[in-house]
Amino acid sequence: MIFGATPLSPDGDSPSAVGVDGGDHILSRVFSARSLVLFDRPTPEEIADYLAGLMIGAEISEALGQDKPRKINIVGHAALAGRYETALEIFVAQTNLVMPDIGAGFRRVASRQGDTSRAIEGAKSASGEM
Repeated sequence: MIFGATPLSPDGDSPSAVGVDGGDHILSRVFSARSLVLFDRPTPEEIADYLAGLMIGAEISEALGQDKPRKINIVGHAALAGRYETALEIFVAQTNLVMPDIGAGFRRVASRQGDTSRAIEGAKSASGEM
């Protein structure tokens, strides 16, 4: 991703990455985003990316809890799946992007056969988990 010239951190991290790495206290960080814009950190153009990073980071942090990150399959549309992949890398988790139509295909086959467990096993096999 390419962003404006004003970095959010000395390392030049993207607004989304800074949001993901934000840690706890999500609500106060969301409200502080308004004041950050006053100082062009992030710029008004970058604020949506920053807020998306906050939300994704909070979701991942809550989902992982105290668990050590492991290989996580990401199924979704390319743009959103890419955001999750970037965020999970910040959490030091291995990721595997799975094309969204793979899951839909297995679900359709399983529903016709009445066996969802086969769909789950097929999805695991297709993603390289087995």
